[in-house]
Amino acid sequence: MYRLILTPEVEEQVSALPDEALGPFAELITLLEISPWSGRPFGRSNPRGNMLTLAFGDGGLAVYFVLEEQRETCLIRVTWL
Repeated sequence: MYRLILTPEVEEQVSALPDEALGPFAELITLLEISPWSGRPFGRSNPRGNMLTLAFGDGGLAVYFVLEEQRETCLIRVTWL
């Protein structure tokens, strides 16, 4: 299991999510704690990098990085379209 870290900016972004996004966001949190490498690489130039993205719900996107040695996942951006 990975420890999930939310930046202060992400905490603000999460508090602004619409009600319809909260269930999918909770599922995202579970996935990031259990299997963070499930995401897609953030940049094509570094497909094996530790910065990843994951879509959630019908309009959500999360950007995060994984610190494998520390078993931590740091969520740095959450958007809902």
